[in-house]
Amino acid sequence: MQSCTGEGHEALGQYGMEGSAAPRQRMNSTIDQALPSAAREALDACTRTRRYGRGEAVVRVNDASRDLYRVMSGSVRVSLIASTGRSITFQVLTAGAMFGEVAAIDGSPRTADVIAEGPCRIGCISAADVQGLCRDHPEFAFMLLRKLAALNRRLTQKVFEYHTYDVRGRVCLELLRLWQERSAGPLTITDRDMASRVGTTRENVSRIHAELRQQGLLDRSKSEINDMDTDGLTRLLADCEFH
Repeated sequence: MQSCTGEGHEALGQYGMEGSAAPRQRMNSTIDQALPSAAREALDACTRTRRYGRGEAVVRVNDASRDLYRVMSGSVRVSLIASTGRSITFQVLTAGAMFGEVAAIDGSPRTADVIAEGPCRIGCISAADVQGLCRDHPEFAFMLLRKLAALNRRLTQKVFEYHTYDVRGRVCLELLRLWQERSAGPLTITDRDMASRVGTTRENVSRIHAELRQQGLLDRSKSEINDMDTDGLTRLLADCEFH
């Protein structure tokens, strides 16, 4: 199978995915890399930490809180639950990521649930401290602007995919994205998790994964993907566009 280099990597941009930098890597870029030491020290001084267990809510949709959050360790899932009970995943954030910027800036209610994926430690910065950090450390303000820009790009990409590709195409795009973003080794993702990411049912994802395996495009055992033909998946996207 072809790894995510060469033709397969370059073709991501052709179908709306930015091949030069993975979305999850952008959203999860560490604060230490983005801020000078003085701003980091000021941010740390304003941060209160709390531990959460698997399934605990850090933030609930429509909450009136305005705090900004840092993922210190572990990971959290940003999602919404539809009236049918189906979960829609927007992103999974790991250590080094921030979330809650929108409410911290405009004071509006929260737009999604943020749930701990497992044991994690979360830092919390009050809205008043966020304003002070932006005033006293312009680098912090620019970091927030970059994160909001990255969020806008990600959401724009998702809207494009929903209006351009059928479910099979969206699964292929998410597979390519996650494979590119992984650090090393196999990619672990359940059919239910994939379904929540692309807006479909677990049964549809199971069927599509089986078809991709039969076509030799996916080497998958249970929830673990060991390899994939990224060039083949990319070429398949042309057949998945709405006409």
